[in-house]
Amino acid sequence: MSKKWYKNITPNEFWVKYVQDSVELVISFYLAERVPVTDIDEVCWLTVRDACLEIGGLYDVEQQECFYKLIKEYMTDYIEKKGGYSKLKLYTAEEIDAMEEKLDAELSDWLEKHHKTFPGQRCQKKKNKSKQKDNIVYLHSKSDE
Repeated sequence: MSKKWYKNITPNEFWVKYVQDSVELVISFYLAERVPVTDIDEVCWLTVRDACLEIGGLYDVEQQECFYKLIKEYMTDYIEKKGGYSKLKLYTAEEIDAMEEKLDAELSDWLEKHHKTFPGQRCQKKKNKSKQKDNIVYLHSKSDE
């Protein structure tokens, strides 16, 4: 991938490849935060951050500003096509919480099945009482609960 690849991508291509979620879901997710994010510019910058994680690598200010413009243009066009912000079908905080709980459960099941941990988690082996085999125990911080 060329170093300036992002200069030749359309807002739609960028969104489909690196954001992937619907505009309604992205906006709803940030509205459901402990401190709701209601400013569209801030939502766009947070989406840039998430897209950079999706793409991988480090991005300078020029690149991030380009990503911001692509995301802002896509979201603005989408909202206009829907007839304005009031016409969006946003998710409730309860729906967002349910989605997150489902994803957390699926991820936990996968991690347990594959004996993986998140960065920052400790994994240690404990001998069971019969000493027949090792059990893997995942230790989480209280903030994970």
